[in-house]
Amino acid sequence: MTKSLHSPSSNFHFPARRRCLRLCVRTSGMLALLILLSLALAACPRSLTPTATLPVASPTSPPKTTPSPSLPSPTPMPFLPSPTPMPFLPPLQYFLSPRSQLVHVQAADTDDDGVEETIILYRDSDRPDGFIRGLIAEPPTSETPTHTPSTDTVPLPDVYWLGNGAAVELFQGNWEKLRVEDINGDGRTELLLEGHWDAETPAVHVFQWDGEGYVRLLGLQARGELTIEEEEDEGEQLRFATLEHVFPRSGIITRGSAPWEDGRYQVLYETTWETEAPADAPHPEAALVHYYQALAAEDANTAYRWWSGDLQAQLDAAALADRLMWLPDLRLERVELLEETTNAARVTVALRWTDPFTGKVARSEDEVWDIVRQASGWRLARLNSTPSEPEWRTSSSTTGADDGLTEDLVSDLILDTEGRLWIACGNSGITLSDGTYWISIQQQEDGLASDTVHALLLDPLERFWFATSSGITRYDGVRWLTYTTADGLPSDEVNALAADAQSTVWAGTNLGAARFDGETWQPLSLPENVHTTEVSAVAVDEDGAVWLGFTTPPPTGEGSLVARYDGEGWRFFGPQDGLVGDSVSALSVAPDGSLWAAMADSSGTGGGLGVWTGEEWRVQTVFDALVDVPVYDIAFDAIGGMWIGTARGAAYGFGSAWLSYATAGRPTANTVNVVLVAPDSTVYFGTAAGLTHFRDAVPLQVIGGGQ
Repeated sequence: MTKSLHSPSSNFHFPARRRCLRLCVRTSGMLALLILLSLALAACPRSLTPTATLPVASPTSPPKTTPSPSLPSPTPMPFLPSPTPMPFLPPLQYFLSPRSQLVHVQAADTDDDGVEETIILYRDSDRPDGFIRGLIAEPPTSETPTHTPSTDTVPLPDVYWLGNGAAVELFQGNWEKLRVEDINGDGRTELLLEGHWDAETPAVHVFQWDGEGYVRLLGLQARGELTIEEEEDEGEQLRFATLEHVFPRSGIITRGSAPWEDGRYQVLYETTWETEAPADAPHPEAALVHYYQALAAEDANTAYRWWSGDLQAQLDAAALADRLMWLPDLRLERVELLEETTNAARVTVALRWTDPFTGKVARSEDEVWDIVRQASGWRLARLNSTPSEPEWRTSSSTTGADDGLTEDLVSDLILDTEGRLWIACGNSGITLSDGTYWISIQQQEDGLASDTVHALLLDPLERFWFATSSGITRYDGVRWLTYTTADGLPSDEVNALAADAQSTVWAGTNLGAARFDGETWQPLSLPENVHTTEVSAVAVDEDGAVWLGFTTPPPTGEGSLVARYDGEGWRFFGPQDGLVGDSVSALSVAPDGSLWAAMADSSGTGGGLGVWTGEEWRVQTVFDALVDVPVYDIAFDAIGGMWIGTARGAAYGFGSAWLSYATAGRPTANTVNVVLVAPDSTVYFGTAAGLTHFRDAVPLQVIGGGQ
């Protein structure tokens, strides 16, 4: 069955639910009156749809009722049906405003506990927006807490606003239908609400109880048509689809769908032609759709034809075809025209593709294209226009000890909570900078275990940890403490540090790894058959598992490159699992929880980037112009992009698209040891020739993807 929700042409009317019985009975006719009343109540539905303003009592003055006079109980009539009970109504005066208007009341078991709750949809008349919102109340029990606004005790049930504790704006226009059933085939009950966001925009919402509240699984609307289809062959699921005529002048539409996959609704859009594609591009958006249709078909030559002459001069069709291999299943989701003149236009697009590393859907939002009119028609001129060129600045020891680094070699970087930059400077201790002044922290003058500092860490308790060649130094803002093998470290040569969410600190040394228990270090016991004990990288994932990256001793190259310890046992990975190089330079947990490894070869001619999918490793060795290059560090920005430091410069990737930075005027040395992304989006690069930082937005000139 398929039904469509279109823009309403008239007001939505609700059927009247009440019936009035006017009976004049004498005392001798009381039994007949009770029989008729029982029949009337039995015919009442379980769903009420009042339209009048909700009368509520003041919280300080509960309504008083006058007890009815006692009536004689009639003899039970076994052949009469029992009256259907009315839905439970909580004392709404404690939850809604005095002028809230009830839209719908219905009783149903919404959380699969066998007890019916009351679903209440209401419009808040006090608010100018006029949105319909919803809440769900559980009937009170003997354990329900009580509230005493005056001398009377009023039982208050548990009340949940739809939207996991917050009153969600459901509809600004009409509410039309409520369904309480398993609509996605997961064996649990959902609430499906249908209505209109406004006069031209049908909308649906899907909620489900998660144990603490009613979370919204889906919120979908369309300025056009929204359909809901029964899919009996998909486990009784409902299928949601939208259709919007976004550019009628060019015959361009946007189709949407929301399939239930992997325990969630995946909202997917595609902008395409409504019928047959035109041969030319009479409008700028048409050129854009032509271009992305060709990319989706992996037809680089046709896509290349929709570039302007200037853009074709920057990249040939063969290079475009090479980039397409990193954008499988590319789709143009959304198009919006920002501005248009006679010969130029600016258009934003949203793209979707399948990430070849993770196999998950990747997206790029709000890409900006400049499109120009040429003799051959509208053509794409530039992607990701930026108002100004990015700014690169470099600091090095050449500016003097009082105004720069203590040494040019930068091995690690961290930012503290005050925005100060801590810089590990090779064999010359630490430099601390607030952006204006530079302070040197060294072994003899301050308290470092050694001036050779390999790694820095700021844990969740805001304690500083420094991994050196002579142990680990901790600074808590007052005292400097040093830990060595006498305190349980496997080796004084410490290479890496990491902390978990509970502030437990882990260290990687030349002879294995150890955990700090608050007083001493507890070594992790590795299996006897593990050939490699030099730990070069440490990370703790979202599950609390500890990951170690190793440096395999040359020349045999035997041993593991990565190990995972979950508290009970070890799992090891090496070349047989697809990993490359002979050492792991860094391990990093991405914002989405995935584990990434930066790999390098001691010869300087190999390496790559690997991601653990939970089942296997996927490895990439091509980053724009950087191919088979040692990768030394990984950092993530606020929008999900990734920066890497390599032996031949830096590279930025978003999804599957990459742009390398290895030319003059960029990082001062091609070897980038460490990358740090600050909260203000400034990117810092620690190189062999000083510190470089990069300001402003990322100016990716990536064709076919990127951000």
